[in-house]
Amino acid sequence: MKSKIILLFTFLLFANSTFAQSNIASIKAFEQKRYQALINADIATTTKLISPDLLYTHSNLNFENKQAYLLALTSGKYKFEKFETDSTQYVFLNKKTVIAAGFVHMQGRYNDTPYQLDGRFTAVYTKTKHQWQLAAWQTTKKVN
Repeated sequence: MKSKIILLFTFLLFANSTFAQSNIASIKAFEQKRYQALINADIATTTKLISPDLLYTHSNLNFENKQAYLLALTSGKYKFEKFETDSTQYVFLNKKTVIAAGFVHMQGRYNDTPYQLDGRFTAVYTKTKHQWQLAAWQTTKKVN
């Protein structure tokens, strides 16, 4: 009996690890697709990759829902030239909700004024109909 419990425990650990690794890979691919869509000003792709319930908090304390965020992107208020993240850690709340946090490096134009932002981010991703979407984003500027 004891060996069966050990075997079951080992299987569950392996299955959970495999689940996390495969989902991290799919989330990283989703993130890269979203960042590239922002750089390319691809509004159609960006629209698909963000949740209808998006909560987006910028480092300048501006807050937008999906409609306002897409309007700002469409109008050219935000233009991204570089959008990279690193040292990201992922926490799976369940199979369809993930919290990501790490460093962000952005460069572009805000109201046609060049900017560069280095800081931290927290994102919440949800999975709907086999597609990851950004549900929430928060950036904090690095203080020199």
